[in-house]
Amino acid sequence: MADNELVTASEGLTADKVLARLGDWRSEFSVPVVAGEYQNKIHEYTSDDEKMKYMQLALKAPVPMSEYQIANFVIAPQLTASRQVRQCILELQSRGKALETTKLDYRRENIKLQKLEREWDCSIKDNEDLDPLDIELYEMDLKEQKINIKRIESSIVHTEHEMNVMLKMMKEADEAGIDVQSISEGSYMDPEEEKDYWIQRMSKQAGLDLLTTGTIGMGNLDAIITMDPDDQKEVFKHALGFHNELKGQLEGAERTLLEDQGSSSEQLNWTPPQQLESEPEQNVSPPPEELPEGVMNKNLLD
Repeated sequence: MADNELVTASEGLTADKVLARLGDWRSEFSVPVVAGEYQNKIHEYTSDDEKMKYMQLALKAPVPMSEYQIANFVIAPQLTASRQVRQCILELQSRGKALETTKLDYRRENIKLQKLEREWDCSIKDNEDLDPLDIELYEMDLKEQKINIKRIESSIVHTEHEMNVMLKMMKEADEAGIDVQSISEGSYMDPEEEKDYWIQRMSKQAGLDLLTTGTIGMGNLDAIITMDPDDQKEVFKHALGFHNELKGQLEGAERTLLEDQGSSSEQLNWTPPQQLESEPEQNVSPPPEELPEGVMNKNLLD
């Protein structure tokens, strides 16, 4: 059994004993505890050795983002190729700086561990003049230091995995003919591609607003109206196209699902009930004159 394990057989520190210790604290402060019978079933299902095994696996396991996750939720939202390369560069810069600092911490913590082990062997372990409790505290410091090092090792593996995924993406972009070198130097900026990026981005955001709320949100609309009038028209056109396409896909998927479940035609044609209007009251002023239809005052979901 490794020296840096949190739970050791020699100490006999089991989950049951930990729960018993916590029980005293909880009863003192009136904190609810999970039913004892249920806890017993949990503990009986997993032996102490298995608990130690799985806990050590959990402590050591790095959990980086997957390649799919990085590609679709970190890089792809940038929409255009040069923006995606630039996002890769920003992510690599952030992780690269963190990795340098982490590796320094790793070396620093290993030096501390070596000094602790040397002092332990030379003057602590077999020193009968020391209080046994002080010796135990020192031994705990040793174990804690080893745990810290394992945690840093996991962080390094985690970061390096994500960096390798992004470096692979940059290589693929370079092989596809994108000027990665100029983008990384900050000397590449195609005005037309930049304009296309912002038109695509604002179209997507406006289209999602239309799909979810029926109108373009104030923040997105404020950003759109600061654009060139011709670009505004492009944004509204693409936003409506995006909205209609996505709405059609959702309705098609819903129809397919209902048909697969054997739903009747009545269910397929079902529409949500509309809000009931109250009965007209007496002496109510006539409704105001309707404004001409337009993007600003028309429900685009109709």
